[in-house]
Amino acid sequence: MIQTIEDIQRLVKTGFTNWKEHGAVSVNDVGFGYQFNYTPLAVYRNEWTPLETMSRGLIIGYDGAIIARPFDKFFNWGEHGRTTESPVSYVMEKVDGSMGSVFLNPQTKKPQVATRGSVDNEQSRWATERLRLHHVKPLLVQGFTLIVEIVYPENRIVVDYDGREYLALLAIRHNKTGRFLPLRKLEICSLACGIPLAETYEAKEPAQLVELLPALSVNEEGFVAVFESGERFKFKGDAYKQAVRILRKTEEAREG
Repeated sequence: MIQTIEDIQRLVKTGFTNWKEHGAVSVNDVGFGYQFNYTPLAVYRNEWTPLETMSRGLIIGYDGAIIARPFDKFFNWGEHGRTTESPVSYVMEKVDGSMGSVFLNPQTKKPQVATRGSVDNEQSRWATERLRLHHVKPLLVQGFTLIVEIVYPENRIVVDYDGREYLALLAIRHNKTGRFLPLRKLEICSLACGIPLAETYEAKEPAQLVELLPALSVNEEGFVAVFESGERFKFKGDAYKQAVRILRKTEEAREG
């Protein structure tokens, strides 16, 4: 049974391949290791095994080393009863783009960006090029993963950023322990590497954040609350959620 990331590392080193025994995940050989991604079936089942939870773009090298460790799957506040009693540490803008993981490619020795499902799709290629052209020190210390949001017009989800294109720093995670740098250190690292930090706000109680959601415009996705326990929860605006529902219905009608 897979319970920890160490279990995944151990199985990779043994050549294990039957990952679906432990959850609805896809595992792709990316040329220097394996990328783990949960599938739509995991979302549909909503059971979230430990492997599914950790498989949000995690990359493990052939030797079992952790190459990229982005966020684990985290949820909307109150989704299927999920909450926490931990105090809020701070609140961050929920940027409406694609999550990217900045890591050092062990083959090229150059920084690269992966999305949740690929190390070589349109979003990851755009972000990697952006990183190399616009950020002097994109990778601060080996052994950490920089987690960013990828924003550019062709990658628009709902929010209109008026043609802006940028990477927003969301978090920096220690590959081995899984711990995240605290906000003060995150701010320092943002300045050092030249990747702007997503807007942050003072801590608010979850109930206070919920009260703000009806007033947000469609051009404001919402917030992510970061708790002292290390947990994260999403708080999405009502207008944004309505826009997403309309988009999904439109896409379903086209496919139908």
